[in-house]
Amino acid sequence: MALLSKLNIEDGKVIYDYHVYQIVDALTYQQAYDLLIKGSVSIGSGSLDPNVILNVSGGMKVVGDSYITATQSNASHQILYYDTASGKITYGSDSIYVSTSSFNDLVANYNDFTQSYYTDSQSFNDRFASASAQVSQSLQYAGRTPATRNVGGISVGDSLAGYTLETLLQEIIAPYTPPTLSLVSLSPTSSAYNEQNINYAVTFRWAQNVGTTDFVSAQIQYKRAADFVWNNLTTAVTGGISQKDASATASLNTSGVNNDTVQFRATFVDGESNTSETYSSSFAAYAAPTVLFSGSFTPALTAGGYQVRSVSTAFTGSIGGTFTRNSPNVNLTEYKVARDYNDSNFTDLNALTAISGSGGDISPVLADSGQPTDKSAVRYIGFVKDTQVTAGQYVSLITMFNIYNPVLYGMSSATTVAGVDLGALAEVSHSTRPYTNTSTDKVANDLIFNASSNRFCIAYDSSYGTLEEVFDQGANLNLISNFTTDTKSVTFADGTTKTYRVYLYNLVVYSGTYTINIT
Repeated sequence: MALLSKLNIEDGKVIYDYHVYQIVDALTYQQAYDLLIKGSVSIGSGSLDPNVILNVSGGMKVVGDSYITATQSNASHQILYYDTASGKITYGSDSIYVSTSSFNDLVANYNDFTQSYYTDSQSFNDRFASASAQVSQSLQYAGRTPATRNVGGISVGDSLAGYTLETLLQEIIAPYTPPTLSLVSLSPTSSAYNEQNINYAVTFRWAQNVGTTDFVSAQIQYKRAADFVWNNLTTAVTGGISQKDASATASLNTSGVNNDTVQFRATFVDGESNTSETYSSSFAAYAAPTVLFSGSFTPALTAGGYQVRSVSTAFTGSIGGTFTRNSPNVNLTEYKVARDYNDSNFTDLNALTAISGSGGDISPVLADSGQPTDKSAVRYIGFVKDTQVTAGQYVSLITMFNIYNPVLYGMSSATTVAGVDLGALAEVSHSTRPYTNTSTDKVANDLIFNASSNRFCIAYDSSYGTLEEVFDQGANLNLISNFTTDTKSVTFADGTTKTYRVYLYNLVVYSGTYTINIT
């Protein structure tokens, strides 16, 4: 672009038209010349063409209207920002993105604003906020996210509409950060089932962080797990400027029937409202009573916990024990004891009997006076009523002992199986033959027979099958071919009967001691 020239314009010489038309052309848009003006320029009632770029190297004062035009929609700027990695305020390059249509709207609003600003006393902050609010597509901060935050600060995508310049900078440079909330103590953390008037004590802590505003207030609340509404407790606050402890006490569950979880939380207010996590104190579940059985039996139980039927001694027994309450706030009322033979057909051994609320001993009851022939185990079970299960419930089923049919052996004076007195024979002891009520029970080693002009005799439950061998250890001889076998009904002393297979030796053994194995 050319500059205006005063070449050949000299004192006393003729001024030609080309000396003047440069100025006319420049001021009437006919040809481009740079106008360099030193000093003041005043524009009266006219205006600047909005399509012309005006570069001003010195100061410029606009007394009348002025207009600005968008020249670019994505400009780079030097700004202050908060660096989350270093935790420092940093000055550097970043960008503020403004969509073209949005920026044009802002320009139009700014032009309207500047036309009236010089006669308006309203503050620039208010005018800027008002202009921003009229932008049809909100300005968005598109630079660095200033800080990780739960409340406060400005994140990418947040609307800037309505911010003043002061609050905008404050939120970018120093956003609000929440305090650290924690539970200091909660007692008790659990309670017994149906417990009444429980005294709870709870303390929560508020700890100020960089960016957290000053403490204002605290409120501790509670509710049951099924409730919808939190209830306020009287809250006491202690501590210094940067740390506060809020404490409360409560006496709850006055009725003792609403047994569910009790929950506590605290709401701390500073610049924002921050609510702690929820912490719970739970009730123990209902635990049914139990009974520990004891018994006295004749004949006595054999080692290993079983009872062998006796041909000579009738079986009797009594059962006792102790009921125990396992939910301390639930009283026991009545009990009884029942028996079965491992078949769930329970027979009551006594009527319902009153018992102390906390439990107690069973008055001894007759347990058995006879044993069914085909049953293998005796079981006892307690039945108890309490204030929780008022209809009563069976508890603590126990197998007290197993019942076994003995293997019999010895010398007999009979000459036929039918004449054998099985009650006169001995029982194979537990140490010689541990009983299992199976066919292996007929297998026994080292049976001692003391001969006195009688015959060897062996008898056992007929369901076990036949013998294969009767072996005389001293003679090293299988005697099975010299035995006669047949079945015989035996009646035990308790009144039960069983069919036995009996083996009787064909020969009379006059004297001697014999060790025999049977298989």
